[in-house]
Amino acid sequence: MKERLQAVQRLFWVLLIVSLGLIGASATGGDNGATMRALVELTQFAGSFDQETLENTLLEHARAQGRLSLAELAAQASEAPGVPDLTADANAPIDPYANVTLTTLGSIARHRVPTPVQLGIPDMDGLKTGLAFFLARKASRGAAELVSLTLVSGAATKDDLTTLQDTEKARRKLAQVRREHATAEENFERLEKLLQARRKWRAHWKVLKKTNDRRMEALRERNARKAELSAAKDKYQALAKKAEAFRPTEGKTDPHLTIASVTVNQGGSARTFTFPVTVNEREAMLPPLTGVDFARTRRAGLWDAVKNLSPAEAVLRAEGSFGWHYEHVRFGPVKLGGMTVLHLWPIAFPILLVLLKRRVTSVSDSYDPYGTKDVNLPRVGAGHIALDAIVLAILPTIGSAMATLDLVEVDQIPAAAALCTLACAVLGPWATLELRELRGLKEAVRYSHSNPPPDA
Repeated sequence: MKERLQAVQRLFWVLLIVSLGLIGASATGGDNGATMRALVELTQFAGSFDQETLENTLLEHARAQGRLSLAELAAQASEAPGVPDLTADANAPIDPYANVTLTTLGSIARHRVPTPVQLGIPDMDGLKTGLAFFLARKASRGAAELVSLTLVSGAATKDDLTTLQDTEKARRKLAQVRREHATAEENFERLEKLLQARRKWRAHWKVLKKTNDRRMEALRERNARKAELSAAKDKYQALAKKAEAFRPTEGKTDPHLTIASVTVNQGGSARTFTFPVTVNEREAMLPPLTGVDFARTRRAGLWDAVKNLSPAEAVLRAEGSFGWHYEHVRFGPVKLGGMTVLHLWPIAFPILLVLLKRRVTSVSDSYDPYGTKDVNLPRVGAGHIALDAIVLAILPTIGSAMATLDLVEVDQIPAAAALCTLACAVLGPWATLELRELRGLKEAVRYSHSNPPPDA
């Protein structure tokens, strides 16, 4: 009987150790519920996030606040001297430069409220200057159509912009000097013909002298305008060649400059001109986005760890932030790891409780009041029914229940753990009562053998 009681006591202590172990393991697994909710939030967002579409949508809102009219530019450029009649689609825009980047969760979450963005709007006068120069230089006579104007990437310098502006000034100056030269030429030829006519008709010498003086003055004016025209042509040609040689370059860009690419269609032939232009900065407001506050991720304490990551990278980071409950190795569709332990550990409780019950029954069935000699029987249980109930009923039930909740937190179906919780709730009180009866049996043996009757 003594050996059987010792086996019962060993099972009792094993139950206590297993219960405390499972409770401790559940308590040290971290806040997997919050982490799982954050993971679900990040996974759903990453699955529905279309970076290109969302960026284009925000860019469209920004550009709409700073667009210029292509038709207005065409009308203004046509007013410049030497430029053919230019038309454009009345609905065609000149889109400003804007940059919206949604590569990280932090940059995405920033747009949960109305957000300012800087627009780079090309200077209309600068566009008119560049367009007028190239059309006057390259286009033939006849109507032309301004098809498109886009801002392209590349670096330009202030010297490039100054060269273009000086070239257009030189072209306009050349046009003015050419008109002045033509006027002086016409005036000289008129006076030359007048002098010849008056000589032919034998005008008075005073009239001839006065006419000749005027002719000589006109000749000096013509020669001066001719020299000025030659200098203006040389200056313009030198600047024009330099302006035509402009090409966008790689390297650090000037935020106050951009490059315009203009396409003009004339006589069925399309030509594209590229030139630098000044950028005027303006602030536009973007509309707020919904579903980008990442509240669950913030509550889980993961925001600082994932805010500088892309949505896909954030999902991987969140998966690595669980406690040991979610640590696992995948074999196809099967996950083996911490959740496997949580599934299997509670099964030990019903098994141990049933074994304890069988051991108690074995002791009771083997008891022989006349064959028992040793009254120094070992201790059974914790010594009090309340303490026995804690070890046999309360702690196993709590441990199984905590394992059930832990499995739910890591998105597992806790069927075995839940059944074991119910089993502990039933078997635990039953084992407690059985242990109390066994303790009563042990006391009966001690009392019955403490004062043996005298020999007959």
